[in-house]
Amino acid sequence: MSIYKIEKFIIHEELKESRDVKVILEKYPGVPFEIVSDAAHSDELTLKKGGLYFKLQKYNGQFLTKCPGTPNHICCGYQVISSVMNCHLGCSYCILQGYYHSKAVTINLNSSDLLGELERKILPYPERFFRIGTGEFSDSLAYEEIYNFCNHLVPFFSGQSNVLFEIKSKTGMVNGLLDIEHGPNIMVSWSVAPESIIEKEELFTAPLITRLKAARECQDAGYLLGFHFDPMIYYPDWEMDYKRTVEQIFDYVKPSKVVWISLGAFRIPPHFKSTIIKNFPKSKIVYGELFPGLDGKLRYLKQIRVELFGKMYRWLKGVDKNLCLYLCMESDRVWMKSFGWSPGYTGNLANILDERALYMISNNRSKA
Repeated sequence: MSIYKIEKFIIHEELKESRDVKVILEKYPGVPFEIVSDAAHSDELTLKKGGLYFKLQKYNGQFLTKCPGTPNHICCGYQVISSVMNCHLGCSYCILQGYYHSKAVTINLNSSDLLGELERKILPYPERFFRIGTGEFSDSLAYEEIYNFCNHLVPFFSGQSNVLFEIKSKTGMVNGLLDIEHGPNIMVSWSVAPESIIEKEELFTAPLITRLKAARECQDAGYLLGFHFDPMIYYPDWEMDYKRTVEQIFDYVKPSKVVWISLGAFRIPPHFKSTIIKNFPKSKIVYGELFPGLDGKLRYLKQIRVELFGKMYRWLKGVDKNLCLYLCMESDRVWMKSFGWSPGYTGNLANILDERALYMISNNRSKA
């Protein structure tokens, strides 16, 4: 039985005879479906009574792309897979609200094309190291119940010694992962925040403790772990709440299994403020002290960001000095003031994270 109400499946006509579609429809026999000639047909659909529309289509674009980053800031050099697009988890700050005007979640069912593209882009380059993940355009695990991409991607990436594959989520839906044989280079990570922020700003996501219990299950199953405090929100009790969140994480997992932890502060394009106000009128996050940064996005003042990152750095390094921490989309100056050091530029941060990933994979392999 589905954990959420599915209102309807919108199926592109070229997939109407596909085995994957038939399996999905058999799994949800009471859910209506419509065959359409135009995959964009559902762009005007709206969410009804908590129900969800799913577009099942063949994707004709590139599945693997570079993380777009942001101008004039240091980025991590990550690559992302577009297998599912859009998300229903209701995070007030989510930038996807500005990308997708439809309420439908799109699932790109042509996994054979995805795997073929990955083979072409990875196999010829054994000397290169790739950090690849899902979760940029949707939650990585929220829709595995409908179509299990992990069953395709985890075995593929487990066979590639020059890849770290990261699966990012805000759910506790890891049962499917626990049953998959996997290599030492597969990492499951969670976006995390204080429970007070989750309750107010991440409406349909899993509670923090559910995420951490799932992380412990993945740790025990031999997966590497990661955590992302992004976006961090500044409010009167932030210090107490975030410090407690750090403590809670390591009540559940071992620091030695954590590949990295990223930190990023709340930031939005200027026009996106009105979108948040319209979609989440109870949210207060847009009423903080936000000013245009070097990339044109609205950000907290630099001294506020330095305070957020600097204290988090001290708390996390207090847990284990060997934890790998990095800032997402921040300037060299903020790195220096927050951490006391800086990678200097995007390429160097990418090299640092590549080396960290290789080190953690090697350790995980030796303990398997």
